[in-house]
Amino acid sequence: ETAADLTEMTFEKALRSWDRAPREHLEAWLFRIATNCGRDTYRQCRRWQPLAVLEASQRTVLVAPDAPEREAIRSEQRDLLSQALAQLPARRRAALLFRTKQALSYGEIGTALGITPGAAKQLLFRARQELRVRYLALGGEPLEE
Repeated sequence: ETAADLTEMTFEKALRSWDRAPREHLEAWLFRIATNCGRDTYRQCRRWQPLAVLEASQRTVLVAPDAPEREAIRSEQRDLLSQALAQLPARRRAALLFRTKQALSYGEIGTALGITPGAAKQLLFRARQELRVRYLALGGEPLEE
Protein backbone atom coordinates (compact mmCIF):
# COMPACT_ATOMS: atom_id res chain seq x y z
CA GLU A 1 0.00 0.00 0.00
CA THR A 2 2.73 2.43 0.95
CA ALA A 3 4.63 1.74 -2.26
CA ALA A 4 1.51 2.39 -4.33
CA ASP A 5 0.88 5.63 -2.44
CA LEU A 6 4.48 6.78 -2.95
CA THR A 7 4.29 5.96 -6.65
CA GLU A 8 1.10 7.97 -7.01
CA MET A 9 2.58 10.90 -5.07
CA THR A 10 5.72 10.79 -7.20
CA PHE A 11 3.83 10.98 -10.46
CA GLU A 12 1.48 13.68 -9.18
CA LYS A 13 4.45 15.85 -8.29
CA ALA A 14 6.15 15.03 -11.59
CA LEU A 15 3.06 16.05 -13.56
CA ARG A 16 2.79 19.34 -11.65
CA SER A 17 6.36 20.29 -12.57
CA TRP A 18 6.53 18.61 -15.99
CA ASP A 19 7.33 21.91 -17.77
CA ARG A 20 10.55 22.25 -15.73
CA ALA A 21 11.67 18.62 -16.16
CA PRO A 22 15.21 18.08 -17.52
CA ARG A 23 14.55 16.07 -20.69
CA GLU A 24 18.07 14.62 -20.88
CA HIS A 25 17.97 13.15 -17.34
CA LEU A 26 14.28 12.34 -16.96
CA GLU A 27 14.81 9.05 -15.12
CA ALA A 28 17.14 10.61 -12.55
CA TRP A 29 14.70 13.50 -12.12
CA LEU A 30 11.92 11.01 -11.32
CA PHE A 31 14.22 9.18 -8.87
CA ARG A 32 14.85 12.49 -7.13
CA ILE A 33 11.13 13.16 -6.78
CA ALA A 34 10.54 9.58 -5.54
CA THR A 35 13.38 9.92 -3.03
CA ASN A 36 11.92 13.15 -1.68
CA CYS A 37 8.44 11.58 -1.43
CA GLY A 38 9.91 8.65 0.46
CA ARG A 39 11.77 10.92 2.86
CA ASP A 40 8.64 13.00 3.46
CA THR A 41 6.62 9.88 4.20
CA TYR A 42 9.35 8.55 6.50
CA ARG A 43 9.38 11.76 8.47
CA GLN A 44 5.61 11.64 8.84
CA CYS A 45 5.12 8.04 9.93
CA ARG A 46 8.48 6.69 11.15
CA ARG A 47 7.16 3.15 10.58
CA TRP A 48 9.64 1.99 7.96
CA GLN A 49 11.52 -1.25 8.37
CA PRO A 50 15.32 -1.26 8.44
CA LEU A 51 17.00 -1.56 5.06
CA ALA A 52 18.45 -4.95 5.90
CA VAL A 53 14.95 -6.37 6.48
CA LEU A 54 13.71 -5.02 3.16
CA GLU A 55 16.69 -6.34 1.25
CA ALA A 56 16.41 -9.74 2.90
CA SER A 57 12.79 -10.01 1.78
CA GLN A 58 13.79 -9.37 -1.84
CA ARG A 59 16.78 -11.70 -1.87
CA THR A 60 16.57 -15.12 -3.44
CA VAL A 61 19.13 -17.64 -2.28
CA LEU A 62 20.28 -20.42 -4.54
CA VAL A 63 21.99 -23.20 -2.64
CA ALA A 64 24.17 -25.54 -4.58
CA PRO A 65 23.66 -29.04 -3.13
CA ASP A 66 27.36 -29.80 -3.42
CA ALA A 67 28.61 -26.60 -1.71
CA PRO A 68 26.55 -25.84 1.42
CA GLU A 69 29.59 -24.53 3.31
CA ARG A 70 30.39 -22.02 0.58
CA GLU A 71 26.76 -20.87 0.51
CA ALA A 72 26.75 -20.49 4.31
CA ILE A 73 29.83 -18.26 4.10
CA ARG A 74 28.25 -16.18 1.32
CA SER A 75 25.07 -15.85 3.36
CA GLU A 76 27.06 -14.56 6.34
CA GLN A 77 28.91 -12.12 4.09
CA ARG A 78 25.62 -10.86 2.63
CA ASP A 79 24.19 -10.37 6.12
CA LEU A 80 27.25 -8.43 7.29
CA LEU A 81 27.21 -6.37 4.12
CA SER A 82 23.53 -5.54 4.65
CA GLN A 83 24.28 -4.49 8.22
CA ALA A 84 27.17 -2.31 7.09
CA LEU A 85 25.02 -0.76 4.35
CA ALA A 86 22.28 0.04 6.86
CA GLN A 87 24.85 1.91 8.99
CA LEU A 88 25.85 4.26 6.17
CA PRO A 89 24.44 7.78 6.11
CA ALA A 90 21.32 7.96 3.93
CA ARG A 91 22.97 9.99 1.15
CA ARG A 92 25.89 7.57 0.76
CA ARG A 93 23.59 4.55 0.94
CA ALA A 94 21.32 6.08 -1.72
CA ALA A 95 24.27 6.75 -4.02
CA LEU A 96 25.48 3.16 -3.69
CA LEU A 97 22.04 1.72 -4.32
CA PHE A 98 21.46 3.99 -7.32
CA ARG A 99 24.73 2.76 -8.81
CA THR A 100 24.51 -0.95 -7.96
CA LYS A 101 20.76 -1.66 -8.07
CA GLN A 102 19.63 0.87 -10.68
CA ALA A 103 22.87 1.09 -12.72
CA LEU A 104 22.61 4.88 -12.91
CA SER A 105 25.46 6.94 -14.31
CA TYR A 106 27.29 9.56 -12.25
CA GLY A 107 25.26 12.26 -14.00
CA GLU A 108 21.97 10.55 -13.19
CA ILE A 109 23.00 9.97 -9.58
CA GLY A 110 24.04 13.60 -9.34
CA THR A 111 20.69 14.76 -10.67
CA ALA A 112 18.79 12.43 -8.33
CA LEU A 113 20.76 13.69 -5.30
CA GLY A 114 20.98 17.33 -6.41
CA ILE A 115 24.77 17.35 -6.89
CA THR A 116 27.19 17.50 -9.80
CA PRO A 117 28.40 14.33 -11.56
CA GLY A 118 31.88 14.89 -10.12
CA ALA A 119 30.46 15.17 -6.63
CA ALA A 120 28.44 11.99 -7.24
CA LYS A 121 31.62 10.16 -8.24
CA GLN A 122 33.38 11.38 -5.10
CA LEU A 123 30.35 10.49 -2.94
CA LEU A 124 30.36 6.94 -4.34
CA PHE A 125 34.08 6.58 -3.71
CA ARG A 126 33.66 7.65 -0.09
CA ALA A 127 30.56 5.49 0.33
CA ARG A 128 32.47 2.41 -0.88
CA GLN A 129 35.35 3.18 1.45
CA GLU A 130 33.06 3.64 4.43
CA LEU A 131 31.09 0.49 3.55
CA ARG A 132 34.33 -1.51 3.45
CA VAL A 133 35.44 -0.12 6.83
CA ARG A 134 32.07 -0.83 8.45
CA TYR A 135 31.93 -4.33 6.93
CA LEU A 136 35.36 -5.18 8.32
CA ALA A 137 34.46 -3.66 11.71
CA LEU A 138 31.47 -6.00 11.90
CA GLY A 139 33.85 -8.95 11.56
CA GLY A 140 33.69 -9.50 7.83
CA GLU A 141 36.62 -10.93 5.93
CA PRO A 142 38.05 -8.86 3.06
CA LEU A 143 35.98 -9.67 -0.02
CA GLU A 144 37.63 -10.88 -3.19
CA GLU A 145 37.17 -8.33 -5.96
